[in-house]
Amino acid sequence: MSNLFNRLFKPKEGSLRFNEQMAEKICSHPLKYITEPSENGDTVIGKGGICWLKDGEFSVCSDEKTLFRTDLEDLKAYELMSLEGAVCEGPDKENGNKNRCITVFYKYYRK
Repeated sequence: MSNLFNRLFKPKEGSLRFNEQMAEKICSHPLKYITEPSENGDTVIGKGGICWLKDGEFSVCSDEKTLFRTDLEDLKAYELMSLEGAVCEGPDKENGNKNRCITVFYKYYRK
């Protein structure tokens, strides 16, 4: 029943509830690698890692280093059409609140 309710009453894009649902969905996957756009195409900034949500903050970590951290209300996250990853954008607290856009790619596990 709750699945039907969620399909009928989806949260608006950009709302806190939408951001929270997207963050939880992204956090449910281990990461294969993390990229960031540059002048020469995408640059890999981390291999392996996890995303986590704690105290209203969304973080992406790789090799015991936090690569991206932003408040949940400032996060703009969207899954790729292939559902193999997601794009995360927002002011990064790890880099002086500079607005960054990163792409995280999920590890693939056959079920």
